[in-house]
Amino acid sequence: MQKNKPFTARETCPLCGCIKFDIIVSALYTDPRVMNFITKYYGGRVPTDIFSGTPYEIRQCAECGLFRQAYTLNDSLSFQLYEKWIDSKDSLNKKLYGDAQLYRTYAEEMSVIISLTEKMPHEINVLDFGMGWGFWCRMAQAFNINVTGFELSKKRLRYAEKMGIKTISSLSGSKERYDFINAHQVFEHVSDPVGLLKELCRLLKSGGAIRLSTPNAGHEIKEFITETWKADKNAFHPLEHLNGFCKKTLIRLGETASLTEIENVPLSHPTQIYFRKP
Repeated sequence: MQKNKPFTARETCPLCGCIKFDIIVSALYTDPRVMNFITKYYGGRVPTDIFSGTPYEIRQCAECGLFRQAYTLNDSLSFQLYEKWIDSKDSLNKKLYGDAQLYRTYAEEMSVIISLTEKMPHEINVLDFGMGWGFWCRMAQAFNINVTGFELSKKRLRYAEKMGIKTISSLSGSKERYDFINAHQVFEHVSDPVGLLKELCRLLKSGGAIRLSTPNAGHEIKEFITETWKADKNAFHPLEHLNGFCKKTLIRLGETASLTEIENVPLSHPTQIYFRKP
């Protein structure tokens, strides 16, 4: 497809480069099973004319098993998606009014970081890549960990900065090196997961650790084989979740950057892995 088109085709697997695939589901975006969800979830903010003739199609790589959306928004519309179409007030409220378990989980994750780095909290440098509104970073601060948050959204950056969080909006040229990098609910959203992981590992100290956490696509794929299937907010979220990982493909992603899985780590999410850089 041409670059000026609303959607770009992904002809090869973004994890292994294979061109062979199986189609799991294919329906036009204008199909009520897809469009009804998009209209309701984004409150009618997505212009429907961008979908003309484009299918919402999930493919599974025949070689590595990664699931992917076959057609993704171009860069300009992707910016619109995350800055304007997603309800920022609702997104923030989920953190502001989250239950106690959310913050207990954050606290448990800080304990894991301290254990993995074997340093005193004030000695640990952490990057939260895709920090959102910065609430995970605030928990890191409460543990006296030196935390920096990366975020592309200007709204979220400004909010986090007002809370006293050190932030960056670009990785290029960064000379900082980190003991730990947190990438929670990130890699399902990016078109080039391998390239991103290698760039993050450039910023990771030798012996440092990184957490990759995504929705469990392997668990949710069964929904596509039912007669009542319809698009939903899950591992195959239209427009947003470009890649669908399971534990096997997440491990394979880590291997592309020569990372080693850290075993016997308490896991707060079903599809997450802690890796160590050599």
